[in-house]
Amino acid sequence: MDKQDNEQIAEQYLEAAEAWVARLQSQQVSEQDLQQFSLWLQQSEQHQAAYDQTVALWQTMGLVKFLDEQPRQSTPAEALPTAASNDAGPSMPARSEQPARSRRNRRLGLAVAASALMLGFFVNQQLRTADDDNVQHYASAVGQLKSIDLADGSRIELNTNSRVEVRLTAGRRDINLVQGEAYFDVAKDAERPFIVSSCASEAMAVGTEFSVRCSGDEGTVTVTEGIVQVSRHIDSEGRTSQQNVVVGEQVHTDPVIGVTLPEKIDAALSTSWLKGEMVFDNTPLADVVSEANRYSRHPIILGSEQLASLRVSGLFTNNDTKTLISALERSLSLRAEKQDDGSTVLNPAP
Repeated sequence: MDKQDNEQIAEQYLEAAEAWVARLQSQQVSEQDLQQFSLWLQQSEQHQAAYDQTVALWQTMGLVKFLDEQPRQSTPAEALPTAASNDAGPSMPARSEQPARSRRNRRLGLAVAASALMLGFFVNQQLRTADDDNVQHYASAVGQLKSIDLADGSRIELNTNSRVEVRLTAGRRDINLVQGEAYFDVAKDAERPFIVSSCASEAMAVGTEFSVRCSGDEGTVTVTEGIVQVSRHIDSEGRTSQQNVVVGEQVHTDPVIGVTLPEKIDAALSTSWLKGEMVFDNTPLADVVSEANRYSRHPIILGSEQLASLRVSGLFTNNDTKTLISALERSLSLRAEKQDDGSTVLNPAP
């Protein structure tokens, strides 16, 4: 664009551009701001002309200068404030102190800064999107069991209403158990540890099989093959609680203790959900109901606290609450009452 064309850009558009630059220089600039700025640029040829000139000037950044508050004094373009600057932007002098050309040159310099800021914002957005693209998201619905085969040969089994994020890189395999429970059959790769994060804890393995369950800020790790290192930070000073868990052992994690000592368990019993089963062995009724409710959108409710300590043993299909309720009625002398919202309330039989 030549000198004559520059003069044809209306002063009102330059003032509008100045306002946009002020907004774009803010550290709180949002994607919505940039979208609105883009729309403004497209509203008229004058807007677009100013934008084209700004881009051209930015491409030759080392040659661009704008007038300072004193006429005939200039500041190198490299001194323009950037998005990371604490300066809100150069102050605009009163009109009486500068001729129109000085004001326009200054605005063009500011527009260069705005263009650089826009470019930086979009580059950051693209990098963040590219990074997000490396993360794969998987989820299971209530009552659903879902199997996931990973590119490294590992397999994840999701229990009901569970969600994981998977990121595989050249140096490690990161899994974030966002909610619920999952079983991991880890392909052996000594150079890429397999790390599961959940409930503020980490379980690290190389080639093994284990399950992780997250409930609030408490977790459970059960190992069915190999060895898993489980760790958790326990205070603001960075102290870490850590345990090595071997096959047939289980640990619990919480914010106070960190990681409990490993205890021997029946691993097949703890992972019976993989076969679609719930297995109870002298289990309190409150725990039975809590487990069954994970697989149904229509919960079972205990009508009396006295029922919570009743004991239950047996094997049930995990998404067949109807059969479970019938068995509880018979074995514990209970009465089930269906509610309008689909829930079932258990009370002692009369």
